[in-house]
Amino acid sequence: MNRVLARYGIGLGTALIPTMASYILLRPGAGLGYLIGYPILVLSLLLSREVFYLSGKLAAKTVRSLATLTAVSAILLQAAGAAVIVVSLNLTPASAYIAWFRLAQESTATGVLSYMFTVKICFFGTLFAGAMLRHGIIRSLLGFLAMASIIFYAIYQTEALGIITAALIVSAILAVSIQQFAGKRGRKAAAIIQLLIVAAGLTLLLSRIEAKNNSILLDPIDDQALHQVVVAVYPDFPFLYNIPGYGHQLGTKDITGQPSLTARPVFRIKGEPGETIYLRTAVYDYYTGKGWAFNETRLNEAWGGFDSDFLARGDAINNPLEIEVLIDFFSGIPHTIDTSGIFFDGGRLPDLQYGSYDTGFVFDIPVVKGTEFVLDRGAQEVLPPTHTESYMQLPTDIPADAVELARLLGDPAKPVETAAKIKEYLTANYYYTLEPDRQKSWDDPAWDFLLTKGEGYCVHFATSFVLLARMNNIPARYVSGFLVHIPYDDTSSDVTGYSSHAWAEIWVPEKGWVVQEATPPMSPDFFTDPSYYEFYNPFENRYTARQLELIMGDRIDAEALTAEEKTRNIDFRPFALIPVFGLLAFIGYIYLNRSLFAPGSPLRKIRVISRMMIRHGIKLGINDPDSAGWIRWITQLGDRRPGARRYLGRCASILLASYFGGHRITRRDLRFIRGTYRAIFR
Repeated sequence: MNRVLARYGIGLGTALIPTMASYILLRPGAGLGYLIGYPILVLSLLLSREVFYLSGKLAAKTVRSLATLTAVSAILLQAAGAAVIVVSLNLTPASAYIAWFRLAQESTATGVLSYMFTVKICFFGTLFAGAMLRHGIIRSLLGFLAMASIIFYAIYQTEALGIITAALIVSAILAVSIQQFAGKRGRKAAAIIQLLIVAAGLTLLLSRIEAKNNSILLDPIDDQALHQVVVAVYPDFPFLYNIPGYGHQLGTKDITGQPSLTARPVFRIKGEPGETIYLRTAVYDYYTGKGWAFNETRLNEAWGGFDSDFLARGDAINNPLEIEVLIDFFSGIPHTIDTSGIFFDGGRLPDLQYGSYDTGFVFDIPVVKGTEFVLDRGAQEVLPPTHTESYMQLPTDIPADAVELARLLGDPAKPVETAAKIKEYLTANYYYTLEPDRQKSWDDPAWDFLLTKGEGYCVHFATSFVLLARMNNIPARYVSGFLVHIPYDDTSSDVTGYSSHAWAEIWVPEKGWVVQEATPPMSPDFFTDPSYYEFYNPFENRYTARQLELIMGDRIDAEALTAEEKTRNIDFRPFALIPVFGLLAFIGYIYLNRSLFAPGSPLRKIRVISRMMIRHGIKLGINDPDSAGWIRWITQLGDRRPGARRYLGRCASILLASYFGGHRITRRDLRFIRGTYRAIFR
């Protein structure tokens, strides 16, 4: 009992000390109670399980029931922790990691990603601390140190950390191998030599690796199904995925599928009451046939950046627009099409990594939550666009129906009138929804929207407008960012993930670039027309309703949402967790009864159980049968468990037959061995 309690104390320290160190270092700023309570609860459940077995004061059946209950509870908690890790990894794009890593390396990281990395340390600390209770301290501690070093190496990416990580990984594998190959001199020597070779190669690899774009991580898989599940269970999950500037969904690489938006605040804007603002974050000119990208020449020019006075200290002069960052960090510079400068009142004056009105502006190091700056807005000098051909680029193999549609809408001599006709056509013939049909008739999502589906959201309307305009010789480009409406009775508005938007800009001689709103419910023409919402009825699904409600604010009649629709917009849906917990409980049952589900014949299953018995015997101080012999092993097992001696005679016969032959193993033999295992060890 004392040994178990000592392991519990060491395990608890292993889980809590690194977690607290990570909390102090990464400064997540929230969730400390969970980070402390999670390992204490899990380890206490595992300790209770061991105490039940060691107490000797309860009936065997009661002990098994209590032990199973505590084990399943611990497994469910660990599975929930693992689910959080998997979801956060998959729903956070590499671009967000890259920005956060820059902050971490400058010791200014904070917020959601800081918390997620601290949760990872807490989870793995708890996982390996639980292993200490049953598998010993050294191997478990080395395993945790190796995992923790991998996490911190991913963050800081220094050569020294790479070497330490490689050494810890090899040490952990070596510790496990020595135990596994105990008593098998030849195999143990071969394993050690193999590990030394792995150590040399791994150390060389980690010490010489060069991070691309400041990160060695790859962009996680875009799993839209996972996005939809998370939104259904927890609509306010702290996504970075659909924030323009991070990820792909509302902007660039692929405009197929459905977005997963949340009401998470991104900025607070102060401007004129009733003002509608198109806040740009990125501008694209090259259509790939799937989505949007930068023209290489234009992007190379943007790397030169603007003059230093574009970012300055002081006060804006012309029509200022104040912006406060509410999200944890942001790399891009939100700006309007007429922004002439950005002014900071104090603190670090950030450097530009690259920037131009033709691509958007990106900070070298992201600004963090609480940063305030002011956009100076004024009339810009009208200059002809450079590299005009990129604003006329079109995909190959344009369908004949699309060519005919563009011809019917166009008038080469009247570009402004042509743009208006394209918008009118899209408004009259296409339906706005955040949940478009997933079926595809064309590989190109633009033609799929224009010629088949007839429904989509802003990226489809903006893309279609740009392509139809270009087919009529109108220079056009695609812009992503936020659509902001400041209420008529206020001077400020919070910009959320639901405000993410995409629109078009066309080049008009003597006027310059002009915003074109091709998405029907976002058009200013409809803002003051209540009958439009009755006719258009954009509230057929909760995501569309929620988005328009947050963007339009007081421009939408509050009564437009029926009681039923408001009920569908509940922020948290606990009933959705029922199948999740059912699945986790089933997985826990399979784990605790894994011998029952071992694949193969009764002979194979008996050998699986025998290996489990050998491992438990080693914990009782009984030597491995390979070194002590099976007869001596059975004898020692009877000495340690006197109450089980009546089973061991037949048990020995079955085990010897399974390894050395003698008679056919039957399912009756399997049931007997399984019962013996439970009687002795569980």
